[in-house]
Amino acid sequence: MSVGKLSSSYYALQLQGVQAYLDKEVVRRNFVVARWNFREEEKREIEMENKKKMGVSRSNSLYLHNRTAVRSGAGTPQVP
Repeated sequence: MSVGKLSSSYYALQLQGVQAYLDKEVVRRNFVVARWNFREEEKREIEMENKKKMGVSRSNSLYLHNRTAVRSGAGTPQVP
């Protein structure tokens, strides 16, 4: 076997190894991104449940509650 054939097959093997590594990294990154998205959604759901337990549904309802309290003389306005 000549040196030229040996070096070309060596580089072909190297290229296959690098390609396999990159393919695994793409799969791993997709998994990590999917897990991040799942965790973010989970955090949002937990936050919504906690707000429901505290009796807070939206920031708009807080604004309306503060306006009603000010009209009835029950406090100072929280929102200008």
